[in-house]
Formats: sequence, C-alpha cells, structure tokens
Amino acid sequence: NVSQDELRKAVLPHVQDGFLRVDIAAIRNTVEALPWVYRASVRRKWPASLQVDISEQRAIARWGDDGLINREGGVFMVKPEGELAQLPQLYGPENNEKMLVSSYKEMQRLLQPVGLGIRKLELSQRRAWQLSLDNGVTLLLGRKESYRRLLRFVRVYPRVLAEKMEQIERIDMRYTNGFAVRWNEEAATA
Repeated sequence: NVSQDELRKAVLPHVQDGFLRVDIAAIRNTVEALPWVYRASVRRKWPASLQVDISEQRAIARWGDDGLINREGGVFMVKPEGELAQLPQLYGPENNEKMLVSSYKEMQRLLQPVGLGIRKLELSQRRAWQLSLDNGVTLLLGRKESYRRLLRFVRVYPRVLAEKMEQIERIDMRYTNGFAVRWNEEAATA
C-alpha cells in the first residue's frame, strides 16, 4: 500500500543539506505520518545513501465511515475501498479505540463457537453496546454486564434461535433473566 515513489517524496525534502546533516528523526516522523505506514526506521548507509524500512498498517476493521483501525487500536485515515470495505465496522466515542478493538476481539472470540461473526460493533456515548451480526441480526447488550449477556446469547442460540435467525431483526439481551426478540416484517406478517 505504500509505494517507493511516496517514500521518495516524503524523504526528499529532508536530504537537501547533505549526507551528514540529515535529520534521521525528522525523516522517520515524516514517513510514519504516511497513512499506511505503521512504523519506520531510517539509517545512514555509507558512503552516501539512506536505508528506510517500513512496517505497513494491518487493518482489522473500519473505524467509523472514513478510516481503518489496526489491532492495537491505532486509527489511520484511509478510505475503505475494495476488500477493506468488507471489514467489520467499529463505532465509538473518541479516545476509546483501544478498548473497542479489545472488546471486538473478545466478542468475536465468544461468537466463534456458534459460527457467527460481527459486522458492526457500536459503543454509544452512554456506553451501551450494540452489535450487528454477519447474518443481519442486531444484538442489544446495554451498558452493564455486556459479556455476560453475550454469553447468555451464545448458550441459547443453538437450542432456541439458530433455526429462526432469518426471521429475526433484533434481539434485546438487556433483560435480567431473558431476552426479547423483534421479528422482521416478513415473519411478523406471517
């Protein structure tokens, strides 16, 4: 995702003063400011060249509508197109990126045994969790005990819900001892 031309354009303004006067830290900072660069290392290579090594970002999800997020919770602003547009989407308040990534990984791990995945994970300003599954069903987990509620869903899913998922629009797991199902329009009219 990062071309050699992009790197050259980023480095060129810093090498006008000669080999020995090159500011290595400034070059590294400039290169790391490129959207797809995660980390960069820069060193002089005698007699008159620089070696720039980069590690590219690895997106695990989309962040909001306009960016991507890596597995450490670092947001980088690259328009999600092509395959990247198919990544799950995370939404949440600013400065909660790392917590959202951690929660996404844990919730995805909990859903994996029943063959479900997350398409969208949202944390509201009020700290309420909502997730959209890859089968189109929305789960409301609320603000408290979200993992416990998700585990309850995972336990009930194979026995009660699996064969009816095409008819379900939303499942509200915010109840103490149960859950509520909202049927989609097709199922409701039937």
